[in-house]
Amino acid sequence: MSQRDNISGLRKGNPEENDKIFSEFILDNSQSMVSIINRDYNYEKVSKAFSSAFKGAIKSVTGRSVADIWGAEIFEAKIKHRIDRCLAGKNVRYRAFFAFPGSAERHYEVHFSPVRRENGKVTHIMSETSDIEELACLKNDITALQREFRRTEAGFRDQLLKARHLEDIGILAGGISHDFNNILATISGYAELLRDDLSDRPLLRERAEKILLSVVRAQSLTDRILALSSNAVHDKTEVDINDIIKETLLFLRAATTPSIIFETRLSEETLLVFADPVQLFRAFLNLLSNSVQAMLGRGGILTVSTGTAGNDTLKPELVDAHPEKTFVRVSVQDTGIGMDKSTLSRIFEPFFSAREGQKGTGLGLTVVSGIIKELGGDISVSSRLNSGSVFNVFLPRFLKNGQIGEWR
Repeated sequence: MSQRDNISGLRKGNPEENDKIFSEFILDNSQSMVSIINRDYNYEKVSKAFSSAFKGAIKSVTGRSVADIWGAEIFEAKIKHRIDRCLAGKNVRYRAFFAFPGSAERHYEVHFSPVRRENGKVTHIMSETSDIEELACLKNDITALQREFRRTEAGFRDQLLKARHLEDIGILAGGISHDFNNILATISGYAELLRDDLSDRPLLRERAEKILLSVVRAQSLTDRILALSSNAVHDKTEVDINDIIKETLLFLRAATTPSIIFETRLSEETLLVFADPVQLFRAFLNLLSNSVQAMLGRGGILTVSTGTAGNDTLKPELVDAHPEKTFVRVSVQDTGIGMDKSTLSRIFEPFFSAREGQKGTGLGLTVVSGIIKELGGDISVSSRLNSGSVFNVFLPRFLKNGQIGEWR
């Protein structure tokens, strides 16, 4: 009998025969994996799609028990209690991860529906199994994208808060810097007069000079605050990084106790970068001062070295941003108190200071990081508590005309 004959049979046959013809028609033509299971947990009828999933004919599944098809252990642990609920009159829907013979495991959704006689008694259940692997994978992708979006959103929110924080700093700096510099100018003027009047008293003259040195350091602090909040464009030119390091060390030696020993390992090669020399001096003065502070009261060795950096020592994003560049490396190593992981993760945050008694402003390393990144470079740090710290600064190298890596 053809499918069309089956349909015509529905119009003129008796109701029981119509039910049989209709159910067989559905099972034969359904694209879903449909099966009819009786109260003895046996498959009475299965669709072609269901039997095809088992790589066999319908008769190879019909009449066999669910436990026989899926295995007694799986049947008892995952299937039987759901069939029992359906036989009790409940619709049951669940998702499972399993494999048909010869296939890899996939996600499926299974729906059990009770089949009732006219008296309302449930005699069978209809099971419909749908492959939802692509839907499950899509859901996983969406979940992953949602997590990534939340992380990105949190990152932007954090950057916005920091930007607002820095904006507040700028307003504060603009309000106090003028008055503060006027006070420093007064102190500096009187200290110079005092120093000149004490030309015949060396000890007192030296004390006056220390006042002047402290004024210079206070003025440097003001500059650091302004550098942190200012968006001014600085005049850039080619600068030999070795000259900047020498100038910075010369300044530091004059203001540092003899217990700090300075060692330099500067490259014999000229290492040019494209920068504002004043900004670069400020960055390295802050960086080296931070290392000196870490050794105060205990003494130690500050080692500064320069050279070029290979791509294997650079962050991938830095190389990607400047694929045509080579990089200058400046390494600053101290034998100071070092930092634990918690401190290490926050040292570039504005106003964070690890110094006891709040002796630090918490701006020095923030300024350093800001200047270095403005120049297209990067700064990294490694440290262990009581074992000192190593800072590595990487800056794009400026090369003369005709050489690889020229800034254009």
